This record gives sequence, C-alpha cells and structure tokens, in this order.
Amino acid sequence: MSISIPIQILVKGVERIANPAIQTMAVRYVQEKISKKGGSIQFKLIVNIVRLKMNSKFANTDYECKTCSKDDITKCTECSYPVNQKSLLIGDAQNPCTSQSEYCLDALSQNSCQLCIYGYGLFIDSIGNKKCLQCQSEQANSEDIFDTIPINCNFSFDVSTGMPKQGQITACLNGYFDPLKNKCISNCGVGRYGQVTFNQRGMIDSSVCNECDNNCFECATQHECISCKKGFYLSTGSNQKTTGICILKSGTSELVLYVDSVIGMKTTDQITGLNLDDPFYSIQSAIIKAYEYGSEYENAIVNIMLIPGKVHSMLRYDEKIILPQKYDQNSQSTKIIIDTLDGTQVKVLYKLRDKYTFLVGGGLELRNIVFDATDSILDPRFTSLDTSLLNSNDYTCLKDPFNNCCQISKDLSSGKYTTSGPEFCQFQIQPDDQCHLPIGGSLIQFDISNQTTLASPQFLNIENVRFENFIYDFNTIIEINDLGGHISMINTSFTNINSCGSVIRNKRFDQVSSYLEPVFLSRSLLNSFEILKSKLPSTDIFQDICGKSMNIPCFSLNISGGIVEDFGRMINFSQDPQWVNPLLKMKNLGQFLDLDNFQGPVLIQNVNFTNNLAVNLDQFNAKMDIIWLKNHSLMKLHKSSQSEYCLDALSQNSCQLCIYGYGLFIDSIGNQKCLQCQSEQPNTEDLFDTIPINCNFSLDVSTGMAKQGQITACLNGYFDPLKNKCISNCGAGRYGQVTFNQRGMIDSSVCNECDNNCFECATQHECTSCKKGFYLSTGSNQKTTGICILKSGTSELVLYVDSVIGMKTTDQITGLNLDDPFYSIQSAIIKAYEYGSEYENAIVNIILIPDGTQVKVLYKLRDKYTFLVGGGLELRNIVFDATDSILDPRFTSLDTSLLNSNDYTCLKDPFNNCCQISKDLSSGKYTTSGPEFCQFQIQPDDQCHLPIGGSLIQFDISNQTTLASPQFLNIELRTLVE
Repeated sequence: MSISIPIQILVKGVERIANPAIQTMAVRYVQEKISKKGGSIQFKLIVNIVRLKMNSKFANTDYECKTCSKDDITKCTECSYPVNQKSLLIGDAQNPCTSQSEYCLDALSQNSCQLCIYGYGLFIDSIGNKKCLQCQSEQANSEDIFDTIPINCNFSFDVSTGMPKQGQITACLNGYFDPLKNKCISNCGVGRYGQVTFNQRGMIDSSVCNECDNNCFECATQHECISCKKGFYLSTGSNQKTTGICILKSGTSELVLYVDSVIGMKTTDQITGLNLDDPFYSIQSAIIKAYEYGSEYENAIVNIMLIPGKVHSMLRYDEKIILPQKYDQNSQSTKIIIDTLDGTQVKVLYKLRDKYTFLVGGGLELRNIVFDATDSILDPRFTSLDTSLLNSNDYTCLKDPFNNCCQISKDLSSGKYTTSGPEFCQFQIQPDDQCHLPIGGSLIQFDISNQTTLASPQFLNIENVRFENFIYDFNTIIEINDLGGHISMINTSFTNINSCGSVIRNKRFDQVSSYLEPVFLSRSLLNSFEILKSKLPSTDIFQDICGKSMNIPCFSLNISGGIVEDFGRMINFSQDPQWVNPLLKMKNLGQFLDLDNFQGPVLIQNVNFTNNLAVNLDQFNAKMDIIWLKNHSLMKLHKSSQSEYCLDALSQNSCQLCIYGYGLFIDSIGNQKCLQCQSEQPNTEDLFDTIPINCNFSLDVSTGMAKQGQITACLNGYFDPLKNKCISNCGAGRYGQVTFNQRGMIDSSVCNECDNNCFECATQHECTSCKKGFYLSTGSNQKTTGICILKSGTSELVLYVDSVIGMKTTDQITGLNLDDPFYSIQSAIIKAYEYGSEYENAIVNIILIPDGTQVKVLYKLRDKYTFLVGGGLELRNIVFDATDSILDPRFTSLDTSLLNSNDYTCLKDPFNNCCQISKDLSSGKYTTSGPEFCQFQIQPDDQCHLPIGGSLIQFDISNQTTLASPQFLNIELRTLVE
C-alpha cells in the first residue's frame, strides 16, 4: 500500500524533526571533545553543524505561529513556545513570531532565553527579555572550512536607536579571539596562549588569547612556559612534564659524557654518564642529557665519547630513552662533539629512518663513526612490517642494539645491491625516482631561532665518518638555513645512498608558500607557515660580521677526501618521463649538493666519485664568485658562463649535454652551447602542466643568430607534433615514445601513431584495445597487448559454474560442459567475454549449479568488482549476500598482512561468511558478530558525501561501440541483494 504525502507537508515534517536533531548533535559533539579544550584543533566536527545552522533555510520556517486569526488566517495571534516573540525590535505586526526556538538552547521563559546556539549571542531588550542575535563578522561568512569563526559575542542596548549593538567577540570555533587583531585566529602564536572556558552544557563559553609571563617565548598557561626567551632556560622540575618556569642562564661549562654498549643494559633516569663506571647505554639519551647539562650555561661544550671496539646503535623502538628536566630549545648555546674514546672508528646501527635529527646548535662535530642505516628501510608503507607485532619473537631484532634485522649485500660483478633477512625486509614497493617532494626531514639540521644567542654562523665538522645504506626518502642528510653555516667534511664517505633527497642542501623556505598558495594551501597550512616564520630571525642577524658587505662569507663548504660510491644503485628508475616543478624545490634525482641560497665558497678536492647511477653536483647555484672544483675522479668540470646549464663539457668552450629546459646550439665556429627552449608552456600557472625540456636549434645564416626548431622532449609528458606543444597523454590512437641519454635523462619524448586498427596502443604494433569491428588477441594470458583481428559471425553458448570444496579454476578449464565447469563466477565472466570477443554478436549463458532454483552468492568483493551491461545483461534466481564486504582495513581491524594466517582463512572460504549479520525483530536493528575484525572500528554514518567506490552494475559504452540501440538490463523478481 502506498500513501501520497503533499510535498509541503512532507518538508514541514522533516523540518520539525531536523531542527532539534541538529541541536542535539551539536551538544553531543561538544561533550565528546571536551577533553581537548587546550588544543588548537578542538571542536572541528561542530563547524559543519554551525554553518548548516547559519547558512541553511528550510521552506516555511520563517514564522512559528501557534494560533491564527479567525478573521484573517495570514495574521498570527499567538506564537509557539519557546522564545519566539519578535519583540519591538522588528516591529512586524503582520507576523510577530520568529523561530527563536531554532537559536535558543535553554529558555528561561516563553519570552526569554539563557543560552544560544553557536554563532549567536544574548541581547537584553528594552523590557528585560534575553534574545539570541547572530554575531556579525567577516569570518562568519567565510567559505574556508579551515578558517576559525565567531561562536559567541556580547550585545548591548543602544538607547539612542533602540536597537541592539554588537560588542566584542568572546569565543571562536576551532580557535581563539585575538583582542589585538579583533578577530578569531587558529593559534595565538608565540608569547601568548589560548584560554577556553565552558558553560553548563559543556559548550565553549569563551576562547581568548592571553599574554604569557615575560620570560616565556611560548607557554601553555600564563605561568607554565613551553620554551624561553634569549638568555633563559626552561626548568620543569620533573621529567614527567614539559612545561615549567624560565631561569636566567649564567657562566660557561665543558664536560665529558660516556656511552657504552652492553648486552641487557638500559639507560635509566639515575645514570649521569659523567664517568666510565656510570655510562649511558643509548646515544639518544646521551645527547638529550648533554643539552640538559648545557642548558643552564651561556655557553657549553659537551663531549660524548663512545666506547671503542663495540657496535653502538640508535634504535627506533627503544623504550628506555630518558627525558630531561631542563630545556633550551632556542639559544643554540651548547656545542656537541661525538667521538670515540681512542679515535678508532666504530659502527652505529642507525635504525631511526627519518625520525631523528642531529641539531648543529652551538656547533656539532662527528668523528670516527660509521652510520649504517640498513634497518631504516623498515616501514609499513614500503615493506610488510607490522607494528602490531613488535613484541613478538620475529620482531626482536628491531630492538637488538648489536645486529641489524636485514642484510644488504652487493654483487661485485653487476654492482647491484640486494636485501635479505626476514620477510619484512623485502620491499613491497621498490625505491624509485617518483618522490618529487621527498618524504621526511634531514639527518643533520642547522637550527636557528629569533631567540638565539649565536654571535656568528654555526660550524659543522665531520671527520672520518661514513654514511652507508641510506635507502629511504629524505629531504637531505645535511640541511643548512638561510642565514649562514660552515661545513667541513674530511675523509667522509657516502656509500649506497638511494633517495630523491640530497647529501647537502639549503632551500629558501620563504619562497615555497608563494608558489603553492593558489592551488594547495589551506588557511591552516598558511597559519603553520606563519607560526614557523615567527620563530625564525626576521633579519640577517650576522650581517655585521659576514656577508658580501663585509667581504667575509657567512657560508662555506669544504669537502676533502672520502668516497661517494653506488649512489642510486637500488633505485628502480622510471621508463616514463617524470615531471617536477623546480619552483617548489622539487627534484626527481638525488643530488650530492642541492644549493639554492648558498652565499659562499665551495671547495671539493680529492673526492672519489665511483660507480654512481645518479649524482648531480648542483654547486653552480652558489652565489659567490669563488668556486673551486678539484676532483681526481673521472668527472671533470670547467668553469664558464655556461656552467650553470651544461652537465657534460667537451671543452672549456663547448658542451655535449645540457640540463633540462635547454637545447644544444652549434655556433659559427663549431662550439656547442646551451640555449633555453622557448615555449608558452614554461610560463603556465598550471602546476600540473607539462613543460619542454629539450629542443633543436639551428644557425640562421641571414641573421647569424640561433633559431629554435622543434621541441624534442617534455617533462611529465610527450611532444605532440599535431598541436606543437607538450601534453600529458597522447590520447587514443597514439602512444608516447621516450628515449634516454647516457646519463639516464630523457633525450626525447614524442607522440607517435598506433597501427590502423588499434584504438589504444603501448607501442606502434602492440595494441591495448581495438577499433569498432575488431577484437584484441594477445597470444598469451601473460600479457595484455597484442594485435587487432576482424570480428565475424554470431554465436550463442553455455558456460557452467560449480562450487566444490578444494576445487579451483585453472587455465585448462573451458567451462563448456558440466564435467568441466568453472569454480569461480569471475572466471566464467572473463571467459564469456573472451569467447564472445571474436564475434560480431554473441550471447553467453552462465549457468550456476543447481539449475533453475535460487542460489546464494557470497559477494565478498566490496567495491572491487563491476558487472558490465555491455551488449545486455540478465541476472536471474540469485541472492547476492554482501556480508563479508564490510571487511575493509579502513573501517574494521582487518589486517591484510595476516591473510595467510589461520584466523583469516574464512576470507577465502567460498561456502561461508566470516561475519554474521542478524536482525533484532523487536527493534528492527542489525548487529554484526564473528571474529574481532568483523566489528566496525568506524561505524557507518551519513558523512559520506562523495561515496567511496564505484557501482556494482554499470551501463558501459564507448565511441567504438557496435550497439544499434540502447542496452538492456533484466533482473528477475527472484534476484535479491542483501
């Protein structure tokens, strides 16, 4: 039986339910997040509800009239309760009611409210009634979902006008009110903290920025400092907290700490490290204690001595790292020297990947150490490492300070490296060159703050140190800041480095955001940039002691001796062009030096570069005039005006290989020079556009000038001769062909035509799909490309599908009779399309055993399969049960790394579901049961505005279709989906 409901009545009914529901939701979300009152990201989930309330209007909700006039039903004589009389402010006698019930959460009486929803403040009218009025602000109408918005404000009664007058904003959602800027901000910044108070409902009553104590640089409350201003250090009084008071520094100090490596020994809070009988057993703990000891002095030098003859380590899962009671995050007043006790080299198993950074601070020296980062390859994103199993026997090696879990060995004949060890040491995703924004930070950082006490640029000295087996993506091993820094590397080697990052880098932090902003930057990310910049020096603090004006460089780099070998040897280089945007500081090849703002001399001498697949000495971006290169290896570079553009020189005046974006031009005397390829595309504002990276030049005899010919290569795309421009995809009927030069760089990338009958192709003769009237024949089920053959004739056939314990579909099965059935519906459908492909028209009947009665199909594929209607699709006598399709690691505790364990065998069971779904007949609710991974960790809700996944059944169509009429889909009544 169906009932017809007038649309206006239906909407009105929905509205009466929706309004209180939204109010209830707002309170529920507040209560759930009340524990986060100190954080800057609190109450984010409420923002959509608030904006729904502020911006949405339902039909027929302007007035809430309880009783209409008998004489004129357009006039109201009595308003609904509560708090919906308009008062004299509006002066609307025709419709004296307003829906204050939509804005008032707690009413004092029929005409007065004591608590409004977010976005409204209380106003006391001329007769003493409290009404809810909307807080006005430019931010209230912001469309930026990351912006903070006002949620409470003060109103006063303007006697002269008889109207309400808005006062100060008192609370903000997802932020704090800044009295200095008179607006809501997401973070109060340095020197201030955000204070939040709550009302009786647990909702935000006020959120405002207050000043920290004088000596605090950052604080959590007025008297609880997080970091201190110049000349002070932070004392917490306990290693169980990270806030405290700021105390004045005084004096100088130099001391020695010792680090030993003994089986079963762990660092405790009682260890001082000040003598050989009381050493630390962790390098990290020694460094933490060094900064704690040095924090109270104006200048301190701490020597950390490693006991020789032993293997030391820096573990990722070391639960015994101590915490300090004194901090100095900003002064850079402590110099750290890490060496061995007798000057012999020791190995440090560095297992921390990108989770640790050595700070240069007041100075850093590293001597006589081999950093072996073999176990830093372990990451759940790239290997089968399962962090939930860290305490199992198979994972004990991760906490072993004397041995690596994995081994990396080199085949001397081929020069290739391979990994061995437990299964989780094998790469599931091979290292490649597709990491244009390298993951992770730096291993060594020139840190600086606007509260620094440094009087001159920092010094980093590295001597007799080797970095080996760094096979993970990082930005750089050594990161310099924009203000200055001196690096000396003596007899320092780098072996088997595989990253898109560099060994030494400095990048202009202040330039990146301006290029990102139009496309990528949200308000939240911009705020993060601003907060970071507010902690950095705003001026060149060393300008009076170094720089061009002083003729003394603030930067210098001296690399003497050592080996750079096997750089990039484990990278799986792409066969397709990879695009990078240099404006965003991107690189797609690792570099030895990547210098963007290095204003000082670079000296490289007696360094042996050997057996490297990808090394780029990008030192030509240095801004001083003095550059020396003394390299006894095979690489010989010449100083010339072309040095910035020429990668391989033939002579001092001639080049044989240019950088990307430049092509070779032969001048009138036969010298080859690099000239920039001109195109409209390099000036494009589209960050995803392709750009030309190589072109031809010829000599114009009439003018004696260079004349650009055709573009020959594009980055992240191909040159299209038809459009005379770079494009990202050649499209149907064509394929992109790429060639590489001796350096493995793109030499040409161009669009070529496919064979006539190909609709799409991988190469000229290898089709991936065919034009109308043809089908693709690959000749093997091991490949997906082949030749296109003309279709002919018609066919109708029957395929059978059975379900038998232990039976699997093999390549030999035809499915054409009951004695040779398929054991998989997917396989039968694939074979049906294969059988039908060679005919102009085909009908394939797939019969599930038993025949003619309704059968249940356990559909466990979630959104990973689609039935195509194609030339027609009929489904009959089937119950599709999708119970096990609930299993997804995003929403349940399903762990795909355990698929072969006994607990997960039900996932491959063709006869039974892992999970059960049952219905409570009294309440009508459904519940799930079964193994633990059947329980939802994230409950299904209505917040799926762009549904995940595709469709189960798809009306597919192509411009190569042979259909003469629209497709038909027939599903008989007995087919169920549940």
